[in-house]
Amino acid sequence: PKIQLKSVSIEYDDDKALIKLDKKSIALPPYKHEHYFCQVMFECEPKEPVSWDIIFDRMMGHTTVSGGKKPEPSRENWQKVNDTMKRTNNRVKAKANTDDDLFSWAEKTIIRNY
Repeated sequence: PKIQLKSVSIEYDDDKALIKLDKKSIALPPYKHEHYFCQVMFECEPKEPVSWDIIFDRMMGHTTVSGGKKPEPSRENWQKVNDTMKRTNNRVKAKANTDDDLFSWAEKTIIRNY
């Protein structure tokens, strides 16, 4: 039977690049886009919108916080974040046997649904 993400505990282990759904661990490629995407998303509360450029900065290995300039809001740049979100959602769906999206995209922001 398919599980519902709202009915399981969800944690993130950044050191091991793992999303944990109850007892099931979903491995992410360490130090790749999905790992950095989840780093940012799990620093925030569920339902808290996060701008695409914050995630893009982490994925690309630089930060606007340390005096860099904001990334260009080009389709190519924000699409990298959107594609990473979709890959992460698909990985969770396949490994956890669910139809639920862990993350959602709206107006160039991402929220963690659970």
